Amino acid sequence: MTLLLVAIIVLLQLIDGWSTFQVYRAHRGFERNPVMVYLLDSLGLYWGLMAGKGIAVVLIVGAYNLGLFASTLGSVVLFALAFFYAIVIANNLRIL
Repeated sequence: MTLLLVAIIVLLQLIDGWSTFQVYRAHRGFERNPVMVYLLDSLGLYWGLMAGKGIAVVLIVGAYNLGLFASTLGSVVLFALAFFYAIVIANNLRIL
């Protein structure tokens, strides 16, 4: 179950990156995450998104490999992350 949740979150990261790219290209929104704002300002839209999403995926997969999601609390955290990114993606698609 945990591996499935990690895979879903990785997929959601990719979809979030794509939908954020589309929102930015259409000039219809802005980024609220200060870390992503810094990366986008420093590296540009494409590379900033690639760096931000790449870091997020490495952290999630790394935490999984270290066994940090093995408990019930870990599963709750993964569900919360998946839910959060689903909301972010839904908002991006709504803006488009």
